[in-house]
Amino acid sequence: EILDVEDGCNWVGECKGHAGPVIQLDWSEDCEFLQSNDSALRALFWRKFLPSFRLQDSPIVLSKHRWHTLTCPLGWPTSGVFLPGREGSGVNAVDRSADRSVLLLADDSGNVVLTPYPT
Repeated sequence: EILDVEDGCNWVGECKGHAGPVIQLDWSEDCEFLQSNDSALRALFWRKFLPSFRLQDSPIVLSKHRWHTLTCPLGWPTSGVFLPGREGSGVNAVDRSADRSVLLLADDSGNVVLTPYPT
């Protein structure tokens, strides 16, 4: 469920379709889209259609979209962080700097890596 915390936590909508608990969520700069990752390593993309959110049938249209936050390891903006032959679970967390110049990665081995952004 999506709640508006600035309006007394009123219900705004919901996103249904994940195979496991949602563990990361990012808003687009225009607040029209969401991207989310779940514990089953599934990335989903949503468009705001109040009173709910609709799953994007063609998420490739968001490949060049600008994101206000960037915490989802699985998604278009972070596709370059995965090495060939490495499982998606290798990178557990990402966070982009406010100035959009670097991306911080945390992996299964306990490493924390700072890399130029975009990757």
